[in-house]
Amino acid sequence: MPRNKKVRNISEWRQEDKSFRWLEEQYPQLAEWRYLAVKWIKEQTVGVRSKLPALSAFFESYLVENGLPLRPAEFLARRLVLPDRKGLPDFYETLCPQSEAGVQKNNHVHDFLEFVLSQDDFTEADADGGRVKSSSLWNPVRYISRGKKVRGRAKAGTLKADKTLGWLKEQHPQLADWRELALNWIDDQSTALAAKLLALSVFFESYLIKYGLPLKPAELLARLLVLPDGKGLPNFYKTTCLETEYGIRVNNHIHDFLEFVLRAC
Repeated sequence: MPRNKKVRNISEWRQEDKSFRWLEEQYPQLAEWRYLAVKWIKEQTVGVRSKLPALSAFFESYLVENGLPLRPAEFLARRLVLPDRKGLPDFYETLCPQSEAGVQKNNHVHDFLEFVLSQDDFTEADADGGRVKSSSLWNPVRYISRGKKVRGRAKAGTLKADKTLGWLKEQHPQLADWRELALNWIDDQSTALAAKLLALSVFFESYLIKYGLPLKPAELLARLLVLPDGKGLPNFYKTTCLETEYGIRVNNHIHDFLEFVLRAC
């Protein structure tokens, strides 16, 4: 009887497979992602054994198992709308353990996607002839600061209730003008602060960022604004808010905030 070959340990294989051969064998539909992953991993000099399984989780447990768009350009599109009309599931919240290892796993994927967005196919020319990240694309995996105590599944909501809007400065520095206005508005509020802060987070991330809208207040609020697709602004309530009393409150908080902005400007 011939000797049985040693069964290949899938986890160990993926931790060592810098060519992502397993991805080619099991998920040929992810060929574009594999090409980018191979290119990225070749540039890595530290933490490779933790970066490989992080990408494995992203490709298999996140993209494939959640039925998400499998082409990078579609997945990274700001205007992506899933069949259930919801946004992308949060990678950290859904797949990473609430620990330092989970933060590291999340941030590896964030860094990989930043690399993808820096590639020529995902950039556009700026006024000086250089290449910049395409305004129609974004990184949906948020970066999580190391060293912060992880408090479980409520962590994201706790961050969004921060009156200093530190998360906005850290994750979306391009919204600096909006952050300054939001801080001034919040300082004027005496009731329902937590609800208003969460409404602001919805407006900034699930409306401005997600739909690729102008990021300067004066541009967004211009009466003659015409988007690249020739259409007007998407309706905030219809596209972003739940059709509930809570959704109405979110909408109205943003209405009040924008009225404040218009007076300030």
